[in-house]
Amino acid sequence: MNTITFLAEGAIFQFDRKSVIELLEHRKSSYEIRELDTLIQVLSSQPETATLSFEEHQYFGFIAMDLINAGEGSVVCKNCGNAYHLKPPGSPRIFI
Repeated sequence: MNTITFLAEGAIFQFDRKSVIELLEHRKSSYEIRELDTLIQVLSSQPETATLSFEEHQYFGFIAMDLINAGEGSVVCKNCGNAYHLKPPGSPRIFI
C-alpha cells in the first residue's frame, strides 16, 4: 500500500497516498499556501511510501486533521500504543 506517515509529537498518523495527494491538490486549487506546493513536491519525489515530520512540515498537521475528520487513515498514540483505524478502505470520502 502506498502510504504517507506523519510523525507528530504525541501520535503517528498513516494515510493512503492517493487521499493525501487528492486533498493537497484540492487545497491548492482553493488556497494560495506556499507549503502546499512544497508538500506536493516532497511527496512527488518520494517512492511509494513517505515519512513527514511535524518539525519539517508543520502545515501537514492541518492536512492530517482534515483527513482524520473525513475518516481517513489510522493513528497510533505514542504514549499508550493504542491504534485507531478510522474507516475501512474503499468507503466514500468527503473533503470539506
